[in-house]
Amino acid sequence: MALVWAAIVGAFLKYYLAEGVGRWHLATDSTIIDGWNSLGKWATGYFAIYIMVWGFVFGAAAASSAALALNALVPAIPFKTWAIGSSIVGLLLVGLGPYEFFERPWLSSLPSCSLPSSEPLWQWARPRGLRQGPCPDDSGGIAP
Repeated sequence: MALVWAAIVGAFLKYYLAEGVGRWHLATDSTIIDGWNSLGKWATGYFAIYIMVWGFVFGAAAASSAALALNALVPAIPFKTWAIGSSIVGLLLVGLGPYEFFERPWLSSLPSCSLPSSEPLWQWARPRGLRQGPCPDDSGGIAP
């Protein structure tokens, strides 16, 4: 209970920082990395070091949390083995990028007029201003 205040402050900071990044992107039509680069080399270097440290910590936390769940399911296999195995699976998934394998079942459940098949999902989700939805009668689908 002693650190509940830190979780509350962190949630507020995360919300307002994410809101600021979204507004930056909409106002300038550039990414936050472009914004860091416009400040100079010191900001880019600081951001690069920060991302490496954050990536290492997040990767360790993700592997540990996956290993905890897997170790609870199969306690006969040691925790370290689960952690290493989940790290390798995560590395393969990110490195090989078979995201279409995971997106395809979800996309096939959408109405046919929801998403264009020629664009990847991440490009379709990009804000493009106000416009009508892709379905002619607006009876379903995702209208970005």
